[in-house]
Amino acid sequence: MTGLDPYSLATHLASALDEHGIPYAIEGALAFGIWGDPRGTYDVDINLFIDHHALDKTLNVRENAGVVVDRVAAHAAEEAGDVIVGWHSEMRVDLFTPSIPFA
Repeated sequence: MTGLDPYSLATHLASALDEHGIPYAIEGALAFGIWGDPRGTYDVDINLFIDHHALDKTLNVRENAGVVVDRVAAHAAEEAGDVIVGWHSEMRVDLFTPSIPFA
């Protein structure tokens, strides 16, 4: 799956997350383009509604969908409440996990 546009990649990743029962929401410019005025983007942003224990399962799903993730960096980012960064070909894929109790 190389050469995907952001919308196609987001759809591909959403299908993989759905298949494994992982709750999520597409966010960022892709969501804004659906609900507001479209704007250009070349990345995919996904909010995950998971707890700390589901991170490895979610990373497995991402990797099986073609997203390269540094697991050590991903766990460090999740612990710090930072974005988890992965790459699908040349496209950045950001995952956001709950960082505050309200989330």
